[in-house]
Amino acid sequence: MLPPLRVLVVDDNVDFAVSFGQLLELLGCEVRVAHDARSALTRAGILRPQLVFMDLDLGAENGSHVMTALRRMLHDDEGMTIVCLTGDSRPEMEMLCRKAGFDLYLLKPVSNDLLREVLDACQQRVASVRPGRPMGSVPPPATLSR
Repeated sequence: MLPPLRVLVVDDNVDFAVSFGQLLELLGCEVRVAHDARSALTRAGILRPQLVFMDLDLGAENGSHVMTALRRMLHDDEGMTIVCLTGDSRPEMEMLCRKAGFDLYLLKPVSNDLLREVLDACQQRVASVRPGRPMGSVPPPATLSR
């Protein structure tokens, strides 16, 4: 049996972040929740997440800046997939998220089936890494972009 995925949820909407984190825990993940850039970076340094769900609009902060800081801090070889999870449904948003460096773009609310697909794909990605093989050489679950 594989160990639980380490997941970080970053969203300034406290109710959403907490309830989404609880759902992920019910699905077997080890979860930490953050509501701003500082707490996201602090929790990521401790958790070393394999999967991050990041809102784009974090109030006064930009989620893509936080995503860039996370990748820099964790050297982007730790098996981390970063998902842009947003309520912004403008047609250009997926392209902007991809350009910014997010691995996946998901629109809130996310169906349970799609969430399970993302978790399964990430778990497979993490499991496929062998010692000495950096995570960057394993493609992210891009086929799940919706």
